[in-house]
Amino acid sequence: MKKKMLFYAAGIVALMITSCGKEENGGGSDINLDNPTFAKKTVAETKADLENSGTKMVGELKSLNQEKGMQASVMFVSLMGGDNSAVAYKFKASGSYKVLYAVSKLSARPQLKPVLKAMDEGEDDLTSLLDSFDAYTGVYEYDFTTESFSTEPVEPSNSIIFRFPSNKENYDAQVLNASLEIPRPQIVEGNFSLVNATALPSNIAFYIKVDGVTALSYTFVAEYKPDGIPTKVENTLTMGTWEMKQTYGYSETKLSLNYSFKHGSTNIISFGGEVKGNLTKDGVENAKDSTWVELFPGEGYYQYDYKFEKVVQNANAYFQLMDIKIVGQMDFQHLVPIMDDQNKTPEQQAEAMNQYADLVVVYASNNQAIAKAEAYVVEETDEWGETHRKVDMRLIFADNSKSTLDSYFQEGFDGLIDEMNSLIAELNQTYGWKLEPIEKNTQN
Repeated sequence: MKKKMLFYAAGIVALMITSCGKEENGGGSDINLDNPTFAKKTVAETKADLENSGTKMVGELKSLNQEKGMQASVMFVSLMGGDNSAVAYKFKASGSYKVLYAVSKLSARPQLKPVLKAMDEGEDDLTSLLDSFDAYTGVYEYDFTTESFSTEPVEPSNSIIFRFPSNKENYDAQVLNASLEIPRPQIVEGNFSLVNATALPSNIAFYIKVDGVTALSYTFVAEYKPDGIPTKVENTLTMGTWEMKQTYGYSETKLSLNYSFKHGSTNIISFGGEVKGNLTKDGVENAKDSTWVELFPGEGYYQYDYKFEKVVQNANAYFQLMDIKIVGQMDFQHLVPIMDDQNKTPEQQAEAMNQYADLVVVYASNNQAIAKAEAYVVEETDEWGETHRKVDMRLIFADNSKSTLDSYFQEGFDGLIDEMNSLIAELNQTYGWKLEPIEKNTQN
């Protein structure tokens, strides 16, 4: 793994998701993005705070590794992995299993992306679980002799329930002290023409109990337009005092998406944004401009040019890691035509970016700025010796000093690497994995 990867990637991701608008601040309504108030700290101090945020995040994740819900989900996925019984095979195709699988991966790779990805992808499979849900209801127990779950229920139930050992110690003692329960999913019926369906999931849940106490829970709630477009989706996964949440909202003029990963009141990672514009089918169609290209008298073709800025006028976004937050906004309506104009020089494009877009790194606890991003023109020489000019981004700090993203995030995060390697060692010891430590001497 590259030494600068964690925070450098965070900066790049934030630059990419802040395709945003000048009207509102995603996750930063109290921040003046044009003229932010800078924290009274040196560049070195802000860099140290950035590293400390990363090490604190890893420290929080170490406690996540000890959650009973985490250990039980890892064990269940492991036990289910080689089970080819009908009920196990069906369950492994469901969205519920995908979320559990992602949670187990969160132990191996402490990041939120795989869990959120599973939440997104899982929705397509939830209705298939409902199709045959009633045929599989009952209680299934793990059989240590066959190393698989029972093919038939050992007890009747209105839910699908799996009993299994919660961790390696209980597996060795052959104690079924954990259970995974899936209540019958709820659906809404209609003629959902856009998605070619007559039923869509409206409420999905599953729970893991360890020694009779709920250690993990997951809920999915959704609402839809008559054609099947979701207008509201909320995914929530909790483990003890941990919570991972995804929310989605849609109307014809606004689309919002937010993610959060918290330990109690402590933010670990959160990001999201809001897009405003004409977000309808007609709006998309009206964004197409056609030009007749004549090849010969009376013969030719229409050339279509898609004007993205006619659909999305403005947007805002944010990315937060512990107490460090990146907030951005961009005015699509005015910026995109300039960036698409091939007659504009790089200097004109950089000037337009600085006029119609803002990106600020702040302390989330007080909204004071660490740095503000600025577009500027750089010259690069390729392998054939030719010089090219392009628009790039750099950071401006409180003392008016400037630094490229690459140089700011490249060095000085040895403490974070030490903490990450400590976490990797704990995961290897807990689960018998063989994860490789992160090298410190890699610069690129």
